[in-house]
Amino acid sequence: MSMRLARLRTVDGSLPFDRSAKGFNRAWWYDGPALQGREYFSVVRGNTEVARAEVDPNSTDVGSYVGLTVPGVVVKIEFFEVRRRFRGDGIGRDAVAAIAAQYEGAWLTVVSSDAGGFWEAIGWTEARYGDRPDVPSFRYLLDARTGSAS
Repeated sequence: MSMRLARLRTVDGSLPFDRSAKGFNRAWWYDGPALQGREYFSVVRGNTEVARAEVDPNSTDVGSYVGLTVPGVVVKIEFFEVRRRFRGDGIGRDAVAAIAAQYEGAWLTVVSSDAGGFWEAIGWTEARYGDRPDVPSFRYLLDARTGSAS
């Protein structure tokens, strides 16, 4: 069954996600305001929402990394989640690829202290800070021009 990525519109400064959908982290998707400049995505398979993302397309949250020359502005995935009952089905990989395609030609980044295995499994690379290369950064990068972290 095919998936589609929908860019959601915010209304009255509220997050644009369906509050009745079970299986998503409530603190990420229901409790806060929609932030100026952020973009919100819903991934739908058939008639069922299977993943969500909040993206900052103009993030300056970057640093100096070993072996990488990253521009001063990147696309940062602030939050990304596959609905609990759909995890492990390849939806995350496809959903992230669809989001990356929206920003073709840009560097993408995400910070994740607990899902590094996922980001590495889908081809993102953990960046090591230039001033402390032996310490995990929990920052993963993808160059959308090439589909890699090179």
